[in-house]
Amino acid sequence: MCLISPSRLPLKTTQILLIAWVLSWIPFAAAQESTVPVTVVPVRIAAVNDEIPLSGTVTTRRTVHLSSRVEGYVQEVLVDAGDEVEAGAVIVTLDRRLAEIELSRVRAARAEAKARNDEARRQLSEVMQLVEKQHVAGTTVASAKAEVAIQDAALRRLDTDIVRSRELLQRHTILAPFSGVVSRKLVEVGQWVETSSSLVELSEIERLRVEVGVPQNHFEATQTGTPVTVYFDALPGFILSATVSKKIPIGNSTTRTFPVRIDLDNRDRRIAPGMSANVRLLTNHSPEAMVLPLDAIVREANGDEFVWVVKSVDGVTKGRKTRVTTGRSLDTWIEVNSPDLDAQSKVIVYGNERLDEDQEITIAEELDVAD
Repeated sequence: MCLISPSRLPLKTTQILLIAWVLSWIPFAAAQESTVPVTVVPVRIAAVNDEIPLSGTVTTRRTVHLSSRVEGYVQEVLVDAGDEVEAGAVIVTLDRRLAEIELSRVRAARAEAKARNDEARRQLSEVMQLVEKQHVAGTTVASAKAEVAIQDAALRRLDTDIVRSRELLQRHTILAPFSGVVSRKLVEVGQWVETSSSLVELSEIERLRVEVGVPQNHFEATQTGTPVTVYFDALPGFILSATVSKKIPIGNSTTRTFPVRIDLDNRDRRIAPGMSANVRLLTNHSPEAMVLPLDAIVREANGDEFVWVVKSVDGVTKGRKTRVTTGRSLDTWIEVNSPDLDAQSKVIVYGNERLDEDQEITIAEELDVAD
């Protein structure tokens, strides 16, 4: 093979060869420039809600002023403010000496009546034996039976008196009706109390409550069981999930809001009555909405929104322009609706700003839906 140096060729021939060489590279360069590297992400299926921000204050579900059901002198106060007690725990005891004496008296009277009843029954048995021998009149039998009935009634009355005396004796001991915290102690030992006297203030602490006012335009969408998330200014980073426990259909004519109650589980004792609470009411729940990163949405000058969907056409990967309707936001994601999208669709999230319809693309990276 003989090689000819370009320097030995005529100038015109050299120019022709150079032009031919440049033209041979144009299609290859054009092909390289028409393939755009992109980053894609699959359509994510997630739950989406409308969030209504509200504010309120943590309160107790139950707070009671315990009082005695009988009058008397305070003998013991077994709790102090701040003490946590279980349901049924003894809170206060009154002097019960007179009640104990009364119970002893009634028991003695009952024992006496029982002896009389036994005697009446013995006499009736003897009379019935004499009747068989026809040694007594019929009126004697009737009198013996009446005496037994009288003694039976006396026993029943005294049994009732014993129950009453026991109940009065028990009422000298005041018990906690539910588990909670003593918020105030209102009596001391030696104090005389009446049935209207408050002894201690007891507040439930294991379950608390937040009451917020829902604006009237969200009243219909709010129902018992509607999910909420609760944040507390005093507990940064602590988020509590709960539901609406009560919807009160009587609104405030001034603020046009309706009270909604949210019960809070406080078994770990992290929350305290009086704390401020920020509530996000989650309405219009969509459990399986299609969402995409905000960067995947391209907006035209006329306001139309679309995304670039990855399509394979004759074995070539291309971007297909697809119109969408956007909805609610979810952090850096947004809800989308389109009949041309489903859970298997992949959408271009980066590199979509310089695409043309049906342009060939190269997938440089595919993001996970959790990213």
